[in-house]
Amino acid sequence: MGRAIACNELFDQRPVILLEDKQAFWQMTHEYVENVAASIALAITNDRATGRIYNLGEATTPTLLQRIQLLGRIVGWDGEVVRLPTEKLPAHLQMNLQWQYHFATDTGQIREELGYVEPISVEEALRRTIAWEKDNLLDSNRTELLEQYHAEAAVMTQSSTGE
Repeated sequence: MGRAIACNELFDQRPVILLEDKQAFWQMTHEYVENVAASIALAITNDRATGRIYNLGEATTPTLLQRIQLLGRIVGWDGEVVRLPTEKLPAHLQMNLQWQYHFATDTGQIREELGYVEPISVEEALRRTIAWEKDNLLDSNRTELLEQYHAEAAVMTQSSTGE
C-alpha cells in the first residue's frame, strides 16, 4: 500500500500530507515523456552516441519531500508535509520499504557528451502531468480516498493530543 506522490491530497487541498520519516528523503529519478523522447532522438541521430549507453532522467533528483513541495507550489497548495514513524501512520501509508536505497540515476553523460538539455522544463512538465492526472485519474477510487483521509485525520488528532 502507500503512495509515491500525493497528487490527490494536493488537488483536494488537504491541510496535511503524511509521509514516513525516511520516505520523505528518498530519491527516485523521474523524467517527462517528451523529454525522454527528445533524449532518445538525440542519441540515435548523433554519431558520438554509437555504442554508448546513457541514463535518462532529470538533471537533479529531488527527495520525495522536495518533489511534493514543488508540486504543491504548482497547484497552489499551502499545506504542510508531516513526517511520522511508520508505526504511527495509517495502514494505507505503511509501506515498510528500505528507503535508504535510492533509485536515482546520474544523467551527466548524455548531457556532457551530446549536449542534452530538456526541451520541457521541470515545472512545465509537472504542470502538464498535473493537468493530465486531473483529467484522467482524479475521480478514480474516490470512496477509498475519502476513507484514507479520515484515517489520516485520526492520526493527526492523535499526534496533536500526544496519544
